[in-house]
Amino acid sequence: MTFLAAVWLLLSAVSFHHITAGRWNELVTGTVIAVVALARAISPRSIPWLDWVTVALGGWLVATPLLLAHDTPAAAVNVVVVGLVVIALALVSTAISWRARSKPRFDAYPGDTSRMG
Repeated sequence: MTFLAAVWLLLSAVSFHHITAGRWNELVTGTVIAVVALARAISPRSIPWLDWVTVALGGWLVATPLLLAHDTPAAAVNVVVVGLVVIALALVSTAISWRARSKPRFDAYPGDTSRMG
């Protein structure tokens, strides 16, 4: 879902036709969020701290209308909404990941306790 939010951010950066710093911010931040979301989808248990990177990127998106110029209020609102969605999804992913990491894994070999948890 975070990946889809990043794709929406990338598409909206192009569709709003704005040429300010806000557009470049949306393109770069959207790309980074998409890459991080794909990394988390590929290996969710091994790199749970990437969710905190995603939370920080979502926070950046929420703050950017105050820091960077946007051509229209709609573009600014879009960035804030996407930022809030990204934060919410990352926090849910963090909760799920930490909960799953606290449960023992039963895919280890018999007698091998090194791969448990």
